[in-house]
Amino acid sequence: MPLPEFAIKHFAGKVTYQVHKFLDKNYDQVRQEVLNLFMQSKNKMVAHLFTSYSETVNQQKKTSTVTRKYQPSTVAAKFQLSLMELVEKMERYKSLLGLKQAPPATGENCVIMLRKLCPLRPGAFEVGITKLFLKEDIYYMLESKRDRVRHVAALTLQRYTRMFFVRQRYVAFRMKIIRLQAHCRGFLVRKHYVKMRVSLARFRSVVHMYVNQKRYIKELAKREVVNVTHLAIPAELGGLLQAVAGGRELHSDCLALVQAPTVQVESQLTLPLDINNYPISKFIQLHFREPMFGMLTAPLKMPLTHLDDDLTHEALDIFIMVDMSHLP
Repeated sequence: MPLPEFAIKHFAGKVTYQVHKFLDKNYDQVRQEVLNLFMQSKNKMVAHLFTSYSETVNQQKKTSTVTRKYQPSTVAAKFQLSLMELVEKMERYKSLLGLKQAPPATGENCVIMLRKLCPLRPGAFEVGITKLFLKEDIYYMLESKRDRVRHVAALTLQRYTRMFFVRQRYVAFRMKIIRLQAHCRGFLVRKHYVKMRVSLARFRSVVHMYVNQKRYIKELAKREVVNVTHLAIPAELGGLLQAVAGGRELHSDCLALVQAPTVQVESQLTLPLDINNYPISKFIQLHFREPMFGMLTAPLKMPLTHLDDDLTHEALDIFIMVDMSHLP
């Protein structure tokens, strides 16, 4: 069962009141400022009601046996009373404190802002002391505009928040893409560099080979080849040459045909076990004067091997005979 209620049409619109415990609220004491406001009302009935109430309160104070200052019973009223006393003291000593009295608020700024927000008709609002009273349609219009502004603000906040997260993901993804591109480009550049280096090495080898070949040809052209016609001919070699030139062999009358002896061939030949201890390089270093051999550019004056002085001339003659054996 719903609670009994009633409605009162105020300036701003209808206000619904519930009857349940309605009288309990009437025991609340009204502040003195509100009583003074009612006593100064232009409505004669309201002013008369509260004027008689004030006279009744004053009469009760005079007839009271205990003389004390009237104190409100609520905490809010006590706080309001102490605040009023502080304001009165500041008003009394404002010249000493250097306070400037602010002009009283007339509500013109509120009216100007209200006219900018929505169109107003006469009687749609009233300006009070501390509040601005509006009609119901104007109030709902302002509420709808406020909801619209809040909705736009919420959308803007959501948009910026989403933009922040999207930008953060985009920056992270962009850094990954840049890192991947850097690795790919580095791989391709290194591969191209290796190819260029191999090609350059091949080109340099060809150039060096060509240059060295030309240099070697020039060095061969500069060398003076030994003229064999100016070599010293030993006496025995000279006699052989003269005999060949005369058409006869030297000592041919002393020669006799002899059958060649048979040489027994050994079927099994073995190498000595220490053959690896005698390489040819070691033999050359021990028995030859110069380990490096090359083409002779001058007549030979010393034998190639280490010999005694009495065998030096014989070794030179033998070398000359061997060297000239390939001539026609």
